[in-house]
Amino acid sequence: QLIAESRLISHERSQGLRQTGATRLIELQVLAATAAQQPIAIDACWDVRGADLVDRTGHSVLTANRTTTGWTRYFVVREGTGTNPGWRVSSSQDLNRQPCQR
Repeated sequence: QLIAESRLISHERSQGLRQTGATRLIELQVLAATAAQQPIAIDACWDVRGADLVDRTGHSVLTANRTTTGWTRYFVVREGTGTNPGWRVSSSQDLNRQPCQR
């Protein structure tokens, strides 16, 4: 997941694109899981109405009918042991669900 995101960001930057504004997380739902169960699924409802993608001149490159809210399921796995454990996103998939309410 990290490699794919890194490549996308690098490609957009090479084209002079940058994000302005913010993406908001509206709701998180951890699906029934325990730390011993791997991976753990987390559904996230996001809202990008306050974000834009602009070119070198500051003009938006997004279409007016873009999706501005939605759900993505993230699969996270535990990494590391001892005193420095952590979690990372191993994969994700967009979900076909009604958008959450802000």
